[in-house]
Amino acid sequence: MIAYLGKGSRELAAKEKMKLLFEAFDSDGGGNLDVEELTEGLQTFDIYLTKQQVKALMPDTDVDGDGVVSFEEFIAQIEEVILKEWFENEHRYVPA
Repeated sequence: MIAYLGKGSRELAAKEKMKLLFEAFDSDGGGNLDVEELTEGLQTFDIYLTKQQVKALMPDTDVDGDGVVSFEEFIAQIEEVILKEWFENEHRYVPA
């Protein structure tokens, strides 16, 4: 996981930070994130999506289709977004 950070302590630190973020979003402590928790968690980062918008994103994030996002699904989605942003920024054509 989080292979783009490299091996070792940086990888572990990144996973630990994501676990803390996940736990902060998980307001009921159930170990999974529902639409309400995701909506409220995103708002803490000034990302204001409606519950309907978050529901529309769920099929991409909730891989097993159980209606909630597990920690593993959460990490995979964050990793995908970060890698996509990195790739777009690092490989953007800049005319000389």
